[in-house]
Parts: sequence; structure tokens; C-alpha cells
Amino acid sequence: SGWGERLYISSSGKVGIGTTTPNGPLHVKEDNSGTGVGNGITIENDGTGDATLQFLLTGTKRWVVGIDNSDSDKFKIADSSDLNTNALLTIDGDGKVGIGTTSPAEILTVEGNISASGNLNTAGITSSGDVHVDQYIYHDGDLTNYHRFISNKQKFVVGNDLSIDLDNGVS
Repeated sequence: SGWGERLYISSSGKVGIGTTTPNGPLHVKEDNSGTGVGNGITIENDGTGDATLQFLLTGTKRWVVGIDNSDSDKFKIADSSDLNTNALLTIDGDGKVGIGTTSPAEILTVEGNISASGNLNTAGITSSGDVHVDQYIYHDGDLTNYHRFISNKQKFVVGNDLSIDLDNGVS
């Protein structure tokens, strides 16, 4: 329902599915209120390969996004020609997100440095568990409303006034 013209190829070679006025080389239009498996575009692999979508700037840059069949069906975005090489973002089957890692241990696991600008608003941040940090946390300003903090390495620094080295105490 709502599909009108099913497949249209213009004189310039543009393909329209659901439209007779394709805007680009391939234009898919759906005009309904449906949701679920019968709607949208499906990329499927029925074999042992990955279900992927690739973006390419010829001779310059390629990105690939999809489901990695050989790595527990994780959803990945990679800066390469396949999902197994240089995956930068991974979402596993449990919903855990990994940035810089394909094996997230927590709801969000980041490998590498994190940089932020602006203020850290801790109001409304709650934790039902511990916060584990492998390197450092720096925050200039008022740090309030933390439920728990445990570091398994290095130190915790608040502004220039307080430094807590878990091995050597507060300075």
C-alpha cells in the first residue's frame, strides 16, 4: 500500500523504487505508517559473510557498517573494507557499546583517551555499581552527587586542589 510505481528507471539511469522522480542513482521511497520487518530497506546475508553497507570516496576513504557474522553477530562501524579490520564502534548482542574495542565489558567501554569540553553536570547521575578507571579522570570545578568511585589504577584529580592517589593517599 502506498507504493504506487514499483520500479522506475529514468532516461538518465536513475532508479526509483516507490517513486517516479528519483533524486539520486538509487532512491527508495516508502509512504505508509507501517513498522517491523515488512518496512524499510533490508540488507541480508544468508551465508557465512557479513550483512554490510559500505560508503566509499573513491581512492580516499571507505567506511563499512553492518553485522559481523564471524564475531558473535555484533553490529560494527569500521574504517576499512570489512568489519573485522579496524572496527571503531561495536554494539554486542547484550547492548554493550565498545568504542575502540570489539569486546565491551560494560554498557559503555572506551579504549583510549576521552576528551570533553564544557562542564560535567553530575546532578542526576547515579550508579548502582562502581566506576572503574584505568588511567585518570580530570575535572575542573565542583564535583558533587557521586554515588561511588573506585579506581583500579593511577589517581583521581579534582581541579588543582585535590589529588587522590589510591596508593599514596590525598594531596
